[in-house]
Amino acid sequence: MARRHEPVQEEKFLDINADMQGKLTFKDSVNLKINGSFDGELITKGLLIVGPKSVVTATIDGDEVEIGGRVKGTITASIRVRLTSTARVEGDIHTPKISIEDGAYFHGRCDMMSKEGGTKGHSLMSEAEVCTYLEIDPKTLNQWAQKGKIPAVQREDHWEFNRSRIDAWVTESELRK
Repeated sequence: MARRHEPVQEEKFLDINADMQGKLTFKDSVNLKINGSFDGELITKGLLIVGPKSVVTATIDGDEVEIGGRVKGTITASIRVRLTSTARVEGDIHTPKISIEDGAYFHGRCDMMSKEGGTKGHSLMSEAEVCTYLEIDPKTLNQWAQKGKIPAVQREDHWEFNRSRIDAWVTESELRK
């Protein structure tokens, strides 16, 4: 009996080899590789790879983050963070799983949090939890999230909120008064 060979599907990457700054948000899952410099905020779904010659100064929020270059800033990953042997990271990491290869440099704090509850202060919050926490109605929260007035990440059919980012946002809002 002849076997039918299925074509091997190649993983696709969006490979950025440029110097960029600003806010880069991906609402759909994408494999993103940065090979240049980036300054700002990265919000991704899927895999984010910071290449070995990259220099990134940013707040990173994503599913999976692999660092091979230099990163300065807070990294939040809902699945895992991997620091390869060429990684140089200065900043805090919030993730349920982390791997650090020999030779990697990491200066900061690491909070091993989980979606279900996590480390106090760094857990992910649902829309209902944020409404209760901020004493606002769901309609207002949704409007703020859509307009980018509150730190939030859109996942398929709902918003997710990082507790530490909400706390920082509240503190910043209070200082402006």
